[in-house]
Amino acid sequence: MGLRVTSSNPFAAQRNILLQQARLQKYLEQLSSGLRLNSAADDPAGFAISEQLGAQIAEANALSVNTSRDINLVQTAEGALAEINTQLDAIRGLAVQAGNAAILGDTGLQAIQEQINRATESINRIVETTEFAGQPLLDGTFREKDFLVAEGNPTQLTIPDVAANALGAGVENASGFASLSEIDVTTPQGAADALRIVDAAINEVSGIRTALGAFQTNTLEATSRSLGVTGANLITSRSTIRDTDFAAATGESALSRIRLQAGVFAQAMANQRTGMILDLLA
Repeated sequence: MGLRVTSSNPFAAQRNILLQQARLQKYLEQLSSGLRLNSAADDPAGFAISEQLGAQIAEANALSVNTSRDINLVQTAEGALAEINTQLDAIRGLAVQAGNAAILGDTGLQAIQEQINRATESINRIVETTEFAGQPLLDGTFREKDFLVAEGNPTQLTIPDVAANALGAGVENASGFASLSEIDVTTPQGAADALRIVDAAINEVSGIRTALGAFQTNTLEATSRSLGVTGANLITSRSTIRDTDFAAATGESALSRIRLQAGVFAQAMANQRTGMILDLLA
């Protein structure tokens, strides 16, 4: 019977070394990138779910941006309406003063009327200059505009015309004033009718501001909070699937390094023993 000199399953030892090298490389890549899933091959099912969650996160972010812009638009309109309210309050005060015609006289009444005219001009100027991203907000053209605060579920908003010739329109009065733009307080009847029209205008603007405030609070800000919670939950879910568990990856990489070193050492020792036997036989 002849003498045979063999290494103890050298192919298995080499496979084990290659396996540990691949595992070590995988964990080092996870640690360096911060990602457990660096390609679909790492976890095909997990990768697919991660990509779906990524798309949902992008959608939530886009809707959040839309909502923030919508809030800015509403705040722009509300701020301008607040200034119009201030002008209307001033006009009302002037109309009340005009009721004291016996003391003011024609000159005083005319001076008050000129102040009212300047205030109505200010209202019109506010209407003409208030816009958001090039879109006028207060001239009556902002009608049934879609606000996309949820995918496939737009909400519409209309902001009425608040120019002087629109405010107080339709209020019955003996003087025949058609709107705020026509009031004339230089007569006792005119002053009384002006008060009716100004009060109606104040109610109109206050009503619009109330509606805008409710829309901002109950729709836009509520949606913004909901999107924030949804986005955070999606990010957490995706992170759980995609991101590296550093404690686990560090432990696994250390274990793979030890196994690799042990495998290399064992193979080296086996090769050394084989070499010694061959030397003895030489």
